[in-house]
Amino acid sequence: MFDAPTTKESQSLTPTILEGDLASGRYNDNWTSAGTRDRKRAAIRKAKNVFTRIGGFMLEEDFPCTRGDVEFFASRYLQSDEDARRATIKNKKSAARWVEEYCTVLDVASGLRDAAAALRGQNDDWAELVAYLTGQRGVPVVYGTYKMLPITSLALRCRERGITIAQLSTSIVTEFFPTLKKHQQASVLKGLSRLQDLHGSSYLPVELLPDVDVTQLHNLAPPPIRVVPPIHPDFAFLMESYLKEASEGTVEDLFGTVKRKFATKELSKSRVKNLQASIRWLWHGMVVLQIAHHKGPFDPQCLSDNELIIDLIETCANGGLGSIIDSQTRRAHTLNVILFLEWNRPGFRDQLPKSLLRNRDILSNSQKPDTHDKIKKRNACENFINDKKLQKAFYLMPRNFYDDAKPIIAHFHAHARNDGNGISRTQNRALEQGIMAAITAINTIYCSRLATINRFVISGENSNIKFPDDDRKDSLVLNIPGNIVKNGSFVSGLQLRPNGAVNPRKILRWFIDDVHPLVLKYKHRKDECRRPDLLFTGLHTDTLRRYWANHTASRQLDMTPHMCRHFSASLLLDNGASYRDVATLLGISETITMNNYGFISEGKKIQDMMNVQATIFRNLEI
Repeated sequence: MFDAPTTKESQSLTPTILEGDLASGRYNDNWTSAGTRDRKRAAIRKAKNVFTRIGGFMLEEDFPCTRGDVEFFASRYLQSDEDARRATIKNKKSAARWVEEYCTVLDVASGLRDAAAALRGQNDDWAELVAYLTGQRGVPVVYGTYKMLPITSLALRCRERGITIAQLSTSIVTEFFPTLKKHQQASVLKGLSRLQDLHGSSYLPVELLPDVDVTQLHNLAPPPIRVVPPIHPDFAFLMESYLKEASEGTVEDLFGTVKRKFATKELSKSRVKNLQASIRWLWHGMVVLQIAHHKGPFDPQCLSDNELIIDLIETCANGGLGSIIDSQTRRAHTLNVILFLEWNRPGFRDQLPKSLLRNRDILSNSQKPDTHDKIKKRNACENFINDKKLQKAFYLMPRNFYDDAKPIIAHFHAHARNDGNGISRTQNRALEQGIMAAITAINTIYCSRLATINRFVISGENSNIKFPDDDRKDSLVLNIPGNIVKNGSFVSGLQLRPNGAVNPRKILRWFIDDVHPLVLKYKHRKDECRRPDLLFTGLHTDTLRRYWANHTASRQLDMTPHMCRHFSASLLLDNGASYRDVATLLGISETITMNNYGFISEGKKIQDMMNVQATIFRNLEI
């Protein structure tokens, strides 16, 4: 056994003391960069506002002073954008970044980081085990870097508690296991399983293997994950044939004795992936129901049995396929499987019971209460359709971002940093506002998903953005193929015309000519990520979402990029548009449109009836 490093008392780690220690250079060895120290200083100063404004603390001595305390505080008081703004933070994401920065300061100041490093550097039996497994003792490498992660996690957990390999037992694991976080629990169990697999091998001395029976620890494990049994080659061939036809956008049909192929709408990669998951779910059910097995012959006729779907759904709903999936996912799997079975045997769907897909108990979650996200979305949409000021701010976003960024982009190098190290804050903000102008110029008019817009090509014959010189010369024209859209819907020749104060063609032309080269040069850290052919040069969609969150919050528009779709659909329905037309605009089914936005028309109908009542009251002079 070894002595674990000691840590310092955390009660004295107040923001004032932390800031003083940082200014004195106490932590310069930990954070050598001046920029890093500035971030830590900002996090320390922000802590005073956060803890006093929303935590109600009067004295700094009462502030949370450990990582666990701060994370618990954030889980209670920083759960929404509104909470974050009351704490003088932009939004929830910024609050999460502040939590991590401040917790890092506490880890260093309390000595926990040094203690963890010391534990990892111990020259003990755990270190000897790692050396053997990684081939440092003249033996072959047993586990690569990725597979070693659970074992090193197990070693760290045991070192923290002063437990050697010889002392580790099933009872000791049972004692400390509940004190671990969920991800640590999973790593410990996986690490123990991999070490148990080495018993009886000659890779390392037996004294370096803990005497722990993992089979006795199943009650400590998290809920099981559904694992698909090995798939029979014949079934795999059917699945791949179906997916190949679907992904290529062709379907084969028999006319007499001649097979002909017809072009269909090409499916996106994500849609094909969903189909594959559903068919694997079907195979899992067939194995559990003992209809098929990966060994022995496979009879394709078993896929023609109409009872198969009913038995499969009931088995899944009762937990027979591992952890129970939610009913909405079960419904999606069922619909995809029916498509596959119909492809395998035309006419299969027509022979299914008509009531099957209407069975709310096993296929729909419509009886469940609304989730927090649904309630939040509904409230946001209702607020939007009743707030003219908000609507105006929403539709003027492209013009406002354009007006703010254009003068800085025009004299971009005049705003450079004096030291020549990277770009200045002003330059960076202008580039992000230029990107925001381009995004909003599209999705406030044609409410496409951000992930789709981010895949727009702007060069070559297959460019998704056109600037025509014919009678459409005032318009921006979009050609969007189905392979870059979530559900495969495509649009050709879509014109975005000037709309009041917003001119999409002017904004996109300016962005591509003036902003795009600067984004390509300054917004990428890795050369391999640069994509000159893409509208946003290969920036990750999450990066664009971060720009969106930062710049819409500064304009008091608490919304995500996807809310553009919800806002547009809600306003159109409120102004009399049909569900079918809105569904076409969004590229979704009419049923989904009714489920998502039915509350708009229902509220409008109720309001109309109340207006009729008011008319009756006036006529009665009461």
